[in-house]
Amino acid sequence: MLNKNSRIKGRLLDIGCGNGRILQAAIGWDSVGVEPVASFAANASQYGKVVSSLNEVAGSFEAISIMAVLEHVLDPFMILKQAFALAAPGALLIVEVPNGHRSDASFLDLALRISGRPWTIRTAPLQTPFHLAEFSKKSLTLAAQNAGWEVERTWTIRGKIDYPIPGPINLILNLIQRLGSPFGWGLNLTLLARKPG
Repeated sequence: MLNKNSRIKGRLLDIGCGNGRILQAAIGWDSVGVEPVASFAANASQYGKVVSSLNEVAGSFEAISIMAVLEHVLDPFMILKQAFALAAPGALLIVEVPNGHRSDASFLDLALRISGRPWTIRTAPLQTPFHLAEFSKKSLTLAAQNAGWEVERTWTIRGKIDYPIPGPINLILNLIQRLGSPFGWGLNLTLLARKPG
C-alpha cells in the first residue's frame, strides 16, 4: 500500500513500529521507527533507525504509518497532530485501528457481560497498554481532518480473532465479520490521508 499510494520514495516514519514489520517491508525508503517497548525496538532496529519517543524524531517525512497504535494512547489526536507536524507537504499517512463499531463486537460485549467474564471486545486486552479508545469510520476521519490531514479514504479490512467463547460460535462470528467487511463490519479500520501541499 505504501509504494502504491506514495508519489515518491523518501523518508518513512513508522510510529509504534513494534518488531519492525513495516520498516522491513519499506524497501528503498529511509526508515525511522518510534517504539517505546525496548524488546520490540531491539528487533526493529535491524531494519532502520529506531527511537523510543516522537520527541526524538527530527526532519520531515514523505510517508507516516500509525498501525495498531492510536487505540493504546491517552491522546490519539495529539499523535495525529505530531505526525502532521513531521510530514512533508504532500506526505502520505496510513493509519490502522480496530473497528469499534462492528455488529459482532456489540453482540459479544453483551454476551460477555451477561456471562460475567472480565473481557470486552472493543477494548480487548491484547497487549499493554490495553485499548483506551475505539474508533468508527466517522470518528477516525474527523480526528485526522481536525489534525490537518486531507482524508482520501477510510475503509474496513477483514481479520480473525479467536474470542474467549465456544469454537462454533467463534467460527460463525468470524464469518459474519469477514462477509460484512465491505459494509463496514471488518475487524480493522484503515485510513489513507495526505498533508496538503
